[in-house]
Amino acid sequence: MARPLKTGLEYFGLDCKLDDNFTMIQNDFGLKGFAIVIKLYQMIYGEYGYYCEWNKNSLLRFLSVNHLGSCDENLVGDIVASCIKRGIFSKEIYDRYRILTSRGIQKRYFAALSRRTAIEVRKDLLLVSVPKNAIIVDENSK
Repeated sequence: MARPLKTGLEYFGLDCKLDDNFTMIQNDFGLKGFAIVIKLYQMIYGEYGYYCEWNKNSLLRFLSVNHLGSCDENLVGDIVASCIKRGIFSKEIYDRYRILTSRGIQKRYFAALSRRTAIEVRKDLLLVSVPKNAIIVDENSK
């Protein structure tokens, strides 16, 4: 029996020098803001690899998994909104699908999977060119 295709990553790279958008998140929200963005990246890269759904249920799950109290719900929402405003996450994709992703996330994801024989991707969420080993799936076929 064939092994199912793994979508997420076991680990992802983090640059030592991050761009100014991350600096602004840290300026606005302190180290907690920076940590929450990195935890969001872990969620994105660990689940579907290049995106994650972001709604009330995923927010509550995020709070629970990361041992954040319900009082942090507004803080996380404000950080996500700031990330969208600053381009850390794609505003277009978020507004259309309530999904967190970006060109940078997708670029790093596909680079990490360059040796895989096949990668399933949703065409409607793509912000970058897909590699040759990508299998385009329709949103409804998921």
